[in-house]
Amino acid sequence: MARYRRSTVLDASLAEVWDVHASVEGLQSVTPDWTGLDIVDIRQPPGGTGTSMVEGTEIVIKLRPFGIVPGGRFVSRITALEEDDTRAMFRDELVSGPVPYWIHTHRFVDLGFGTLLFDQVDYELAGPLPGTILTPALSALFAYRHWRLGRQLG
Repeated sequence: MARYRRSTVLDASLAEVWDVHASVEGLQSVTPDWTGLDIVDIRQPPGGTGTSMVEGTEIVIKLRPFGIVPGGRFVSRITALEEDDTRAMFRDELVSGPVPYWIHTHRFVDLGFGTLLFDQVDYELAGPLPGTILTPALSALFAYRHWRLGRQLG
């Protein structure tokens, strides 16, 4: 199994950072255009509404990197979500898609002078390719996401 991690300290409150991550619109706002992200459907569990993410929410997405690379269709489910005054987290797991195993954990910690944003992705690829082959793409994706979020909030 491969693991990718990235952390950034943002000059924004925990509430501000959390608000961006608590909805599908937030996901779209920090995702680079080159991913070709298309939200196809949002499936809410009982009690879930609209585009807010709660435990059990499923997001159906299509990716088409650079508009030409076939990325496929993914279904991701929010499997854990916790929030209090000083920290928050949520985890999404791939239910179906071209990657056999993908768990993305998002953590947020109030530092008093800003918020620590931490992403960890554990994944496996199908076939003989080593998981680390995705490291450059993940590095570019998360560098952009963290930068973009800082710009939105700063």
